[in-house]
Amino acid sequence: MSTVTEGENMKRPTTSTTNPGQSGPATNPPTTAVATSTSESAARRWLGLRIGVLAVLVVGAVAFSAAVVSDVSQPATAPMATVPPMVQPLQDDLQTLLESVKPNPPDLSPSTTDQLQAAVTEMAGHAADEDYAATESDLDDLQNHLAELLDSPTGTQISQNRGKTVQRAIDTVRDDLAELK
Repeated sequence: MSTVTEGENMKRPTTSTTNPGQSGPATNPPTTAVATSTSESAARRWLGLRIGVLAVLVVGAVAFSAAVVSDVSQPATAPMATVPPMVQPLQDDLQTLLESVKPNPPDLSPSTTDQLQAAVTEMAGHAADEDYAATESDLDDLQNHLAELLDSPTGTQISQNRGKTVQRAIDTVRDDLAELK
């Protein structure tokens, strides 16, 4: 029998069994490595799925936002109203007044556009019938309505710039009516 001393024990090779076709020490199957690999694979698939769903949601939100913004930023396409034939330059100036109240958000809200266009169209009808007293009364009503819109606490119905444009057109029509009296 041989006795192994402490120094020899350190040099002694460990014995192990090898799998057929492998050289070197035997290894146990990497169960933890396979489990880790499987969980990493599942985590990657889950992350990929989450990123895919997030990408679809972002694309949908961008498309929806673009549709909403393009709908709001495009001026409403209302049929262009015209004034009936009448004396010049009143006809041209009433047409200018009518064009000054055409829809163009956010300068002029759609509901305000409808109100102002109806007032100008009624005024143009009176002017075409040569009822200048009624035309002037309609013009006064339009001017008062414009003042109310401009003094609105929200200020969202008509912009100050658009109000100035409409006011200049009202003043021009008023001058034409003064010449016709």
